[in-house]
Amino acid sequence: MSESRDKNIERIIRLMQTDDSADAPSEAVKWSKNIFRTRQKQPSALQKIKAVLKLDIAPGQAVFGERSGAAEARQMLFEAGEFGIDLRVSASEHGFEVRGQVLGEGFENREAILGQHATQTNDLGEFVFEAVEAGTYAFSVGNGEEEIVIEGIEIS
Repeated sequence: MSESRDKNIERIIRLMQTDDSADAPSEAVKWSKNIFRTRQKQPSALQKIKAVLKLDIAPGQAVFGERSGAAEARQMLFEAGEFGIDLRVSASEHGFEVRGQVLGEGFENREAILGQHATQTNDLGEFVFEAVEAGTYAFSVGNGEEEIVIEGIEIS
């Protein structure tokens, strides 16, 4: 057996020494490698966080734990991951005033949008929309990496 094995090894060595085949063109090698490469989804630059209503206190209702009795404005508290949004809606001369605050860091001095209305948050994440008409609105505020979205806010 060793004799046949030695002959096979000698034949393989001779083939390697006399091999005059050319390499495949680099474009063909690159194309064939790309066939098997998986396509990875690019991560989104902006993460959207949908806020969920946790508390809704209508005007005229007694507020639990408060001595003053009834609330003057409708207060809504939304939770969005590690952030919160406090909204207070009250009637004004020209419709409704919507005041609020983003609870959590990173949303200071940012643009806040309520439907077609836009405003800036202050250093504490507070914002005010004035002369808002009755209707259903979407709210959003972003910090460049994350955007908090509240859909279907009823203002009446």
